[in-house]
Amino acid sequence: MTTGSDIAAGRLGADRIAEDFAEIHPPLDRRTALIESSRCYFCYDAPCIEACPTGIDIPAFIKGIATDNVKGAAQTILTANIMGGMCARVCPVEELCEDACVRNHQEEKPVTISALQRYATDHVFLGGEQLFSRAVDRQARCRGRRWPGRPGLRPPPRRARP
Repeated sequence: MTTGSDIAAGRLGADRIAEDFAEIHPPLDRRTALIESSRCYFCYDAPCIEACPTGIDIPAFIKGIATDNVKGAAQTILTANIMGGMCARVCPVEELCEDACVRNHQEEKPVTISALQRYATDHVFLGGEQLFSRAVDRQARCRGRRWPGRPGLRPPPRRARP
């Protein structure tokens, strides 16, 4: 009894793949991001920070977007969470930071934190900007260059000349 597998490449067309993997929520444009960021109260003890599992300083990065410092906003996000661009798309913000937003008590709609986070990180990633630099490995400069053998061992001290 042999049954053939129906797993094969190219079963779906390019248009079907594009439709299946399209973004659910469209990204914000600059105007909409500025309007949305101006809705934030920039709370001192912001409940959205407490609700965020990665501890991103949400009022700080929203303030960066509001002042048109998108690169600084992205740096705030990516310093706290290097996967900030992905988290802006998959994090359940309706249950976390946006649910804790104080705008929920006054209005029906909180600040769309995930859309603003995506706006800031996409701006940096699509622009090709480099926010961080690699740390210098100080041991790599000295390791095994001057004295062969196990790292950390030094040659015997030279004798004093008469």
